[in-house]
Amino acid sequence: VIPFRETFNALFTSDVVPYRIVIPEMILFSIMVHLIAYYLGDVGRACNLMGATSGTAIMLILPGLFYVKLHQDQVPNSGWQQAVGWFMAVMGVVMTAAGVYVV
Repeated sequence: VIPFRETFNALFTSDVVPYRIVIPEMILFSIMVHLIAYYLGDVGRACNLMGATSGTAIMLILPGLFYVKLHQDQVPNSGWQQAVGWFMAVMGVVMTAAGVYVV
């Protein structure tokens, strides 16, 4: 029902998260986003913050983590390719921190 959420949970957990937990989690996340936007006081700053975090997650962090997760059981497991995946994810976190600092 929630494809991104199911993929995210499959990537970071080994268990399936029941929907009775997902819905309150999504509501809490939505409330947090609205509070942050309210306290920033400017919609432009809120959009900049959203772009700094979600843009790097979509371009660097998630593809690197997806590659590592999808190829971890592959034989032979190429160490340098796994390292490139982790490097992308780590650089994404660094770029997110830099983007949030600039915003």
